Amino acid sequence: MSHQKELNFFAEEDTSCVNSKSQNKGLEWYKSNFNEISFVRGESSPSYTFYPRHIGVPRRMHSVIPNAKLIYIVRDPIERMLSHYVHNVHRGRERRRAEDALLDPNEIYLAVSSYYMQIAQFLNYYPRQQILIVSTEELFSRRLETLKVIFNYLGVHSDFHTEKFAERRHLSSSKRRRTLAAEFLFKAGGVAKKYIPISEAVRSRVKSLIEARLTSPIERPELTDDLRREIASALSEDVAKFRRFAGREFGEWKWASEY
Repeated sequence: MSHQKELNFFAEEDTSCVNSKSQNKGLEWYKSNFNEISFVRGESSPSYTFYPRHIGVPRRMHSVIPNAKLIYIVRDPIERMLSHYVHNVHRGRERRRAEDALLDPNEIYLAVSSYYMQIAQFLNYYPRQQILIVSTEELFSRRLETLKVIFNYLGVHSDFHTEKFAERRHLSSSKRRRTLAAEFLFKAGGVAKKYIPISEAVRSRVKSLIEARLTSPIERPELTDDLRREIASALSEDVAKFRRFAGREFGEWKWASEY
């Protein structure tokens, strides 16, 4: 995988110049994030399925890596929206109540959970056989079996195993709400690291201190039955199309029967 987790390279409309979000320096910069001797190389950028916030991702991706094998990881659409909301609260991007934010037509929550709409953007450039659909629910409940499917799809050794497969990261329950002071310090640190060499150990220690002193727990919002049904209704047509596309019902989704 890429040295930096989320490159967001193809989400940028102009991939030829330096960009403040990804520090994009063109194709050579993108290539430099991978180990050239690796047989299979990949990266993970959720922003690639943030249509219509990011338009043109599949076209730009296909112009560079037309033979790419894509893995689209999905989860129960409502659960994804809630996690997205908690993540935005954690990053200081969201200060509204969930009931005011999730169905806001000017926001991206509903669009990103419209999985068929998102994957349809790629079907204009990539054939179906170059797209693998994986759900987080099956990764959690049948991890080794699901990883074998992924490894076979990628053409690597399907029996590979490591103890790290048991780890779960970036859980919503571990995210905390940042105060304005914490936001200021994190942003200042982001600017400082461009000019001042700071070891990863020191950065991690400072981050832990800020998280401990200037943040508070985020309670995962509980949706009312009416709001949940409203969201499910808004997603129902897209969910039906996505189920037909994937050839699966996704019965493991928490709210599967409500879409």
